[in-house]
Amino acid sequence: MTLFQAIIASIVGVFSEIYPIAPGAHQSLLEYFFGWNVSHPRLQGAVEFGVFLSLIFTLRHDILSHISSFIQVVVYRKKPRAMDEKMPIFILIGVVAPIAAFFLFRQSPILPSENALLFAAVFGLSGLPMAFFDYYAKKTKAIYDWNLPDAVLVGIGCVSLVIPELGRTLGAFTVAGARGYKREGAAKVILYFATPILGVSAWYHLKGPGAALSVSEFPPLYYWVSLAVAFLSATFFIHVFLSSIQKTPLLRYAVYRILVAATVIGVHFYRAGL
Repeated sequence: MTLFQAIIASIVGVFSEIYPIAPGAHQSLLEYFFGWNVSHPRLQGAVEFGVFLSLIFTLRHDILSHISSFIQVVVYRKKPRAMDEKMPIFILIGVVAPIAAFFLFRQSPILPSENALLFAAVFGLSGLPMAFFDYYAKKTKAIYDWNLPDAVLVGIGCVSLVIPELGRTLGAFTVAGARGYKREGAAKVILYFATPILGVSAWYHLKGPGAALSVSEFPPLYYWVSLAVAFLSATFFIHVFLSSIQKTPLLRYAVYRILVAATVIGVHFYRAGL
């Protein structure tokens, strides 16, 4: 792996982590299309840690407000009523299922080089339910309408992170759409959920059991550059994501998935004909 490949993989990883287009699948796609070996745990950990830090930085005012309100609830033993007081509870309960699934049920990726048709089918078709609910469901709920059952269900939707070709954001948006949430009402909450999930995943790949899976060296320079690129690109993409999500139908990402899947199939048959 070269430094240039690590930088490109970091940007692609950040983009596909924030948007519902599956970071695990894009790691496999870089290897399939360009022959790059970008599956090093430290690279993945650097990208996740960079996005984690960027989320804390970008959402710092919201996070501080939620934490301050939650501390007052605990100290004064009062019933949480405002959304600032409830949201930390929703997040803590909602991330239990995806974090548990991350450690217990995570699947190996479907490699396009080994089974291009299966990869294309799973990656391409999985975006259709998200687009369906986004288009047809009655989107009447905003961020102030979140409640505990919805938080639990969206957390269960995040369990789709265990399938690399689906990704956490896809499952979260699909469930949020089915529950009638507007895109902007779901987007920020999905980012709230992403923060502890990415923090745990980054620890797993950098210091936890995943770090032991490294079979090759990842130079410190590569790590720090990847971390910096991930943080800066995540800060940019998060801003664009939050500012454009209201006007951007999720069908766009479903179509993107289908086009990429079609490209994988086309490349597969082209290479098979050589």
